[in-house]
Amino acid sequence: MSKENDLKKIITFLELVHLLSNSKEYTYLASVSYKNLYDEKDTNRINKVYQYMMQNFQREISLHDVASLCNMTSNAFCRYFKSRTQKSVIEFLNELRIGHASKLLQSDIYSISDVCYECGYNSIANFNKFFKAIHKITPSEYRKKVLAAKNTEMVPDF
Repeated sequence: MSKENDLKKIITFLELVHLLSNSKEYTYLASVSYKNLYDEKDTNRINKVYQYMMQNFQREISLHDVASLCNMTSNAFCRYFKSRTQKSVIEFLNELRIGHASKLLQSDIYSISDVCYECGYNSIANFNKFFKAIHKITPSEYRKKVLAAKNTEMVPDF
């Protein structure tokens, strides 16, 4: 699909969706007896946290500030957040920041240090450490692969 022109990509995608919708081979993601244990108040609470983090990840975010959005102590909020997302607040924030960094690194407009600070990191060493932990390569290696793939019209395999 990645090698097709724009219109052919859409056609191929729609053919794939059609194939999947008509398939008799499927597996349920949850059992028939599955019950959602979270209520609307709970959903609104976690959405408020997500929105806050999405809007503020480029600056320093304190655990106290995020916990206060939910009227919780920091410890209670950490337990609550982990139970809902299966990640710690710090893991989530780092994945959010590195995701943004990945987008910025797909062009050579910004230097790697500019990307680091734009994503909310105060140290290039920390930025490199978290980027490598998530992508398994350094930011400069990532940029080289993405730009090389763009030049050859191929999608990198990250």
